[in-house]
Amino acid sequence: MPGESPGPQGPPSGTKPPSALPFFLLVFTLAVPFWIIGMVVDAQPLPGLPIAAAMFVCPALAALILTYRERGRTGVAALLCRSFDGGQIPKRWYLAIVLVMPGVTVASFALERWTGVAVPVPHIAVLPAMALFLAFMVGALGEELGWSGYALDRLQARCGALQSALLLGGVWAIWHWVAVAQAHRVPVWIAWWSLGAVSMRIIMVWLYNRTGRSVFGVALLHAVSNVCWQLFPIQGSFFDPRLNGLILSVMALAAIVVTRGTLRLAPAGFCRVIGLIAGADGSLVGGMQLKSAALPWCPTACVCCAKISPAARLTYAGFDFPFIALILAFTNFCTNAFGIALFAGKLITAFVVE
Repeated sequence: MPGESPGPQGPPSGTKPPSALPFFLLVFTLAVPFWIIGMVVDAQPLPGLPIAAAMFVCPALAALILTYRERGRTGVAALLCRSFDGGQIPKRWYLAIVLVMPGVTVASFALERWTGVAVPVPHIAVLPAMALFLAFMVGALGEELGWSGYALDRLQARCGALQSALLLGGVWAIWHWVAVAQAHRVPVWIAWWSLGAVSMRIIMVWLYNRTGRSVFGVALLHAVSNVCWQLFPIQGSFFDPRLNGLILSVMALAAIVVTRGTLRLAPAGFCRVIGLIAGADGSLVGGMQLKSAALPWCPTACVCCAKISPAARLTYAGFDFPFIALILAFTNFCTNAFGIALFAGKLITAFVVE
């Protein structure tokens, strides 16, 4: 069906699929000079982003070197062209790619506020945010051309999608450890961040398979994730890897369960289940039967309280896997809960003052 991944192109019958191990070894080797520079130069181009982050070129460079050895210039040209394969992504899937990490970020923000953390309201300037996105998009393409465009297909040809996602996610997280440590992160912070990285890679593999193995689509999700981190108050300083990791873990687990571990297509009938969970009448998740007009400060209340559930809407729009419905439902719940608590606090404050 349209948008369904044909799966990795396997080797001829009887031929052992190529290994991704040489790629992993080369990526780590190429990153060593950047780690050394990071040890000598204690500078951060952006808050929380050490100079060693320039190693984003390593996955693409490793993939290009190995591809040239395997298939020559023709293979290199074909790999580079995958950086611009966004045209093959069905338009409806761009909604999933763009909304995943903002949904996680909003939920994390609401939960931090709900737990009593004094997170300031973010102030987002459009032009700097666009410049930030462009910079992170370049970095994301540099990484995903290697991680997704080269390594993932080889892994999936050998051990399937879920095992590939877990293995690639683990290697991806470990590869970042030195740079993250150079950003003065403590081991506990790194551990929670690693949980989020592995969980996010599971989501990325699902999107990769569902968008016809699009490198551009995965890179776009990667870039949006980094932008959300930097735009989190204040320049990511209030970013909590524990909440982020837990939210992503729940989403990754949902993707595993509903696709039965294939990370491709959800079984028929699951849309109806999510429709009930999301609350077709707005009574089960977040809305509590409150109309959107009663919550003018809640931008997502109208979605949660609508007569048609988010799952039903997205299924009608062409989604056969209502993964974004989970995001919307969870985000609606967190946002509405925060909004109700804020409203109650204002009432109490007004009563006390009077």
